[in-house]
Amino acid sequence: MKYYSPEEIAEHFNLKPGTVRKWIREGKLKAVKLGHLWRVREDDLKNFINQDKKESAERMFDQWVENGKNEEG
Repeated sequence: MKYYSPEEIAEHFNLKPGTVRKWIREGKLKAVKLGHLWRVREDDLKNFINQDKKESAERMFDQWVENGKNEEG
C-alpha cells in the first residue's frame, strides 16, 4: 500500500500543501496520522479524485440543463 504526504499530493497536482491539509481537516480527503505526520493512502486519493470528477460532471450537467431551460423561455 502506497502512502502520500500532503506535500507530495500538492506538488503532483500543482496545489498548495495547505489546500490538501484543509481537505484532510474537513474530512473531504481521508488520511491517517502516523506519529505527527499525515499520510493519504493511494486508494483514498483515487476515491477522492473520482468523487471530485463525478461532482464536477454533475455540476456541468445541471448547468447545461439550466441553460437549456433559459434558451427555451
